[in-house]
Amino acid sequence: FPSHDSQNDDLFVEAAETETYMPPGKPFDREYRGISVETYRTLGAIECQRGRYENRICFPIFQHERLLGVDARALGSEVPKYLRPKGCDAKKWLYPFDLAKRQKVGQVILVEGIYHSINFFHRTGKAEALCYFGSNNWSEHKTLLVLELNPDQVIFWPDNDKAGIKAMEQICPGLSQWVDMWYIPPEVLPDDGRDLGDFTTEEIEYFLSLKRRWK
Repeated sequence: FPSHDSQNDDLFVEAAETETYMPPGKPFDREYRGISVETYRTLGAIECQRGRYENRICFPIFQHERLLGVDARALGSEVPKYLRPKGCDAKKWLYPFDLAKRQKVGQVILVEGIYHSINFFHRTGKAEALCYFGSNNWSEHKTLLVLELNPDQVIFWPDNDKAGIKAMEQICPGLSQWVDMWYIPPEVLPDDGRDLGDFTTEEIEYFLSLKRRWK
């Protein structure tokens, strides 16, 4: 992955208009949130140890073999939970898009959080669950990325909360004009705070079996 060494981390992580870099750090080398080291290695995750991104796990966002941005998640109680370099446009990302394209996935599962995608990939070995980074970041650009994958079907997997339901109602109508659209009913999901980022392989398979065709 592109890298850079600088004494001024804050300046370093400011992404230029045409180029972005991973912040300085080391490959993430331990299990975390039930995810294996091998999965983190496959995804190119690093742990930043100094500067603005200290104590964060950073994921490179690749699309069409180009590094478009960085999504950095706090490992502790740091605020904000997610941090991205300036200039990174999350309205143009689906994650992990390039991995999904290489796998020639037969279906796309749209999920809100990056750990939803990561846990799904860890549990199944399939890059079908693509993170859209929140409904406020949905865009026509992302619709075109979904269509580029040419999936047999698209499944929307909401979180079981008001934001998840709102995202489903915003995103599914537009996509259903283009693809065979399904969704996981929010009411069948746990209301104890757990989500796709926490589920076992068996739970993932169970909830997928409850999908319904979008009206």
